Amino acid sequence: MARRKIRLPPVSAMVRNDGALAVTFANVGYGGRPELESFDAVLAWCVGAEALSADQAAAMQRIAAADPKAAKALAQRALALHQRLRRLFIALSEGLSPAAEDFDALNVDIGVALANRCLVAVSGGYRWAWGDSGDNLERLLWPILMSASSVMVQVRRYRVGTCDTEGCNLLFVAKNPGRRRRWCGPKCRNRAKATTFYHRTVKPARLKHAKRAKQVRREMEARIFKPRSDSELAE
Repeated sequence: MARRKIRLPPVSAMVRNDGALAVTFANVGYGGRPELESFDAVLAWCVGAEALSADQAAAMQRIAAADPKAAKALAQRALALHQRLRRLFIALSEGLSPAAEDFDALNVDIGVALANRCLVAVSGGYRWAWGDSGDNLERLLWPILMSASSVMVQVRRYRVGTCDTEGCNLLFVAKNPGRRRRWCGPKCRNRAKATTFYHRTVKPARLKHAKRAKQVRREMEARIFKPRSDSELAE
């Protein structure tokens, strides 16, 4: 039986700008999302998350085809970054300090990404862009690293959390510090509320009904199978 292909929906511009791209990347492989199993998987995720244009992706694909070893190394680095961000964000969601090893490694990677960032002139002003990095496969990870730095710097404003719904371990970014967010999205929220409603109302009613039915059944069995006295047997 063919396995149904799960597609990760594109990330909106608002989510990218508030620094949640790195959190979305840390959710890869969790909650039914595709895993980072190869360079092609990493490239497909970057395109789907709008961290890379189609033309840039095609250029990266050609570079990877010409240098398979570099492509394999990039996939391994992406997987290591994914696991590092996962551990780091979970620590933040629990109010703990990240492990020193993860924090230092992230700092080094962010430094490399920043060294390749520059300002370019556009119509009406300037914007950030990546420098002469068209042939560098590491370019795939730089937007994720910049997003991670944004989350770390604005950790008090954008709080990282873990979904409270049982069976869901997705991370999210809560943008309202005055209100505690408990779920990754509407589906988990509705599922959690439905479960709470069931345990508070439906389940107790069913248990009460089952208990009463069991009692009635026992009373009927007692009447039917009641032991008969000697006088009743004589009759």
